[in-house]
Amino acid sequence: MARRNLTPEDRERFVVEARRNPTEAESLLLKALRQSPISDRTIFQHNLQNYIVDVNIHPNLVVEVDGGYHEGVSQRVKDKLREIHLELGSAVHFLRFTNMEVETAPDVVVAIICAKAALLNPRIPMDPLG
Repeated sequence: MARRNLTPEDRERFVVEARRNPTEAESLLLKALRQSPISDRTIFQHNLQNYIVDVNIHPNLVVEVDGGYHEGVSQRVKDKLREIHLELGSAVHFLRFTNMEVETAPDVVVAIICAKAALLNPRIPMDPLG
């Protein structure tokens, strides 16, 4: 999640580029989510209140996939502040996974995402296998 100070046009270009060139973990997660019961609610690299989030599960769940860049204390603090800002401003909930979690167990990650989405919206099926 990044790029708060970009112009709307620059932010849109960043989103388009991020969608064209996802990380390996993002690609795995996107593929797994496309095969899940929440695929029609999933938006990859979404502009939400001037932040770009990795995955937005409509209407109120954001999923972030963090690589090594997010391991430092300073970046973790920035990430948490962005989460708080979005939670207060958009009433969204967050799930955060590391690249390693997604790369080693994408099915488990999707099961967690589906379960959280179902808890937030009872009309979403909880079973990740449909």
